[in-house]
Amino acid sequence: MNEILRLLQTFEIWIYILLGLVGLFYFQKFIRALNEWHGTIFGLERDNAQRRLNEAVTVLVLSLIIAVGEFSITTFVIPTIPGVQILSTPTLDVLSTPTTTLAVLPTILPVSSQFPGQAVLTDTPTSVSGQASNGCVPGKLEFTAPVNGEAISGVVSLKGTLVVENFGFYKYEYSKPGTNTWITIAA
Repeated sequence: MNEILRLLQTFEIWIYILLGLVGLFYFQKFIRALNEWHGTIFGLERDNAQRRLNEAVTVLVLSLIIAVGEFSITTFVIPTIPGVQILSTPTLDVLSTPTTTLAVLPTILPVSSQFPGQAVLTDTPTSVSGQASNGCVPGKLEFTAPVNGEAISGVVSLKGTLVVENFGFYKYEYSKPGTNTWITIAA
């Protein structure tokens, strides 16, 4: 589902352009069919003109419905679903002076199948294979609240200490146990 939403968001402009071109083409067909319908005398000609008129109106209405749907999805739906919008990783500033300030940061909270709707804190942050160099670094993060193994749900304040030299950025992610699909909450 997220892939479809990302596709709609990525190609939003092209979808509008395509719908606009279809709309222009069928608007011209509508005008021609309307003029033909007004100029007909016989019943069979009028029926054929009416059929072409109905076809043009149907495609124009469907194009408008699709355009409104695309607009609604990309404007109202996608921002409310976590994990659909890919957050860009900030670039490091080579000319900046590193600071030695320690940051209080949360870690990844895997969703627990043992406690539905809740998350359980693990001993150390887990890293996804292939992301260890820029992912979580075990032993560098110590939580003070909530404590290890505590079941949590709802709004939770995460408190802890992180000791990483040349700290560049952080992001909040979660994953279901046993999967490598991480969903970013914020960065």
